[in-house]
Amino acid sequence: MFERLMERKRFIISLGIYFVLLCYSYYFYFYIFQDYTYQVGYALNLNFFKLIEAIIFTILLGLVYFYYDINKSIYLTYSFILYNLLFVPLSVFYWMSDNARPYFYMVVISFLILEGIFLFYRGFAKRERRYRSNDLYVYLLALTLFLFFAINIYAYIKYGHSLYYLLNLEKVYDIRFKARAVIPTYLKYILQWSALVVIPTSIAYFAKIRRYYLIVIPLIVQALIFTINGSKFYLFSLIINLFVFLIYSEKLMYYMLPALNLFITSVLLLKNNFIMSVGIRRAFFVPQSLSFVYYDFFTKHPKLYLSSSILKRFIKNIYKIDSPFIIGRYVYHEPQMSANVNYIANAYSHIGFVGIIIFTILLALVLLGFEYFSENNRNRKYIVLISFSSFLALVNSSLLTTLKTHGLLIALFMSILFLKSFRE
Repeated sequence: MFERLMERKRFIISLGIYFVLLCYSYYFYFYIFQDYTYQVGYALNLNFFKLIEAIIFTILLGLVYFYYDINKSIYLTYSFILYNLLFVPLSVFYWMSDNARPYFYMVVISFLILEGIFLFYRGFAKRERRYRSNDLYVYLLALTLFLFFAINIYAYIKYGHSLYYLLNLEKVYDIRFKARAVIPTYLKYILQWSALVVIPTSIAYFAKIRRYYLIVIPLIVQALIFTINGSKFYLFSLIINLFVFLIYSEKLMYYMLPALNLFITSVLLLKNNFIMSVGIRRAFFVPQSLSFVYYDFFTKHPKLYLSSSILKRFIKNIYKIDSPFIIGRYVYHEPQMSANVNYIANAYSHIGFVGIIIFTILLALVLLGFEYFSENNRNRKYIVLISFSSFLALVNSSLLTTLKTHGLLIALFMSILFLKSFRE
């Protein structure tokens, strides 16, 4: 009981520090370090009424994580991560740039729905559930990992580049554009699923059977995949994935906020242009700026109505391109720019506010899938390792893209295989 009280106290203090650090880092990076006073998208128009709103809803939505133990729920862990990486930075950006109030409240409602569905499930779900392992699942899991690894090696032999790019991340754009042109679409999906789901699953498998030395195999394959298409997200997401897995395994999810505070403080103290660009601008504020840009554009222009999704055969896309390229072309005047945005803003670009509600419910159902199969299972911690990289894409990608391209559905499938492959 005492430990739980200390966790709650730590959560409140850390949340307050996190909010203040984000406010300061926004001001410091854009208006002192880079002097971006006149750059479009990052205005400094402090609105203290909106500050009050931001604080109220940050506290209100944080009450669920204050009351319930995050460490005992995959659903709550993932919604907590979205709260920290999406909602709190958006609240800071909202009041410091004096941005659109209607969209901010749409995001608030989205998180209320996400948390409300958890509370509903919590109230009615049966707690006791037992699973038995089956050799069929073990063989199926091993076969799946082997097939993906074989395809990855084939792709590297045919399309791979030198490991030199691992030490020169700023030059990966040279191979990224080449990869877009020459790699077949089906192989792009397989590489994405491998990097975000299959590699973490193999690490989880070797860790579970305590063959830790074999973990070097998926790490090497991950490096090879990176040299094929130059996606830095593969490298950074795996590092973040392992970090989240470790703190979840040790029931330290409440230390996530102190860790974020330490990270932001370190980045601010280093004052390195590249590190600050990635650690402050890209990680926290580019997604929020793009969210309000999406809202502003699709409030004034026709919405997509899922015409760039699996329904594109039945609905005409008047723009003839997907929403990230629409924003790149018509807002930033860069036709080749892909302005990816989080699942909430993307949902608005398709069906407006109703789309936000629909896609939030769909996301909740996916999280309930992870929750249902992992509840009361001692191997639950490995599900975070298997699925977190694909889940993290929601901060910068649409829900449908995350489910398909980034492999969140594959992650759910692999999680079920993993849980059924081992006895409790």
